[in-house]
Amino acid sequence: GFNKAKAPIPQITAADLDASYAVNVRAPILLAREALRDMAARRSGHIVNVLSSIVHVKMENYAIYTAMKHALHGFTGCLIKEARAAGVKVTAVYPGGVNTTFRPQPRPDYLRPESAARMIVACITAPEDVVVHELTFRPMVETNF
Repeated sequence: GFNKAKAPIPQITAADLDASYAVNVRAPILLAREALRDMAARRSGHIVNVLSSIVHVKMENYAIYTAMKHALHGFTGCLIKEARAAGVKVTAVYPGGVNTTFRPQPRPDYLRPESAARMIVACITAPEDVVVHELTFRPMVETNF
């Protein structure tokens, strides 16, 4: 996710809020809407929304990111119910720290992107009669929960 505005609440700007909303809430909702339209017509498919384990914890200076991921969490819960009726699976993924280029400094102690991808692939390749609605995973070093 996009988390540019790591700041105390009094320092949050409207621009920070708008940018985070556009990437972390608006875009995934619009993409899911389009995917659901197509998949529902075929009565088949799987939508994966990548959220963050921040939904399960509270951290100082992460108010915007936390709020946006909570918004997507709420949307995804509704999507799960609506998509089920159309024969479409939905999974909400809550990864902990992943060592990506989104971070200003490398974090080799965090999850490798390939590890996170393998967890998601496991959800979408589950047996036909199985749907994983929520998946939370973290690196072994993460202790903020």
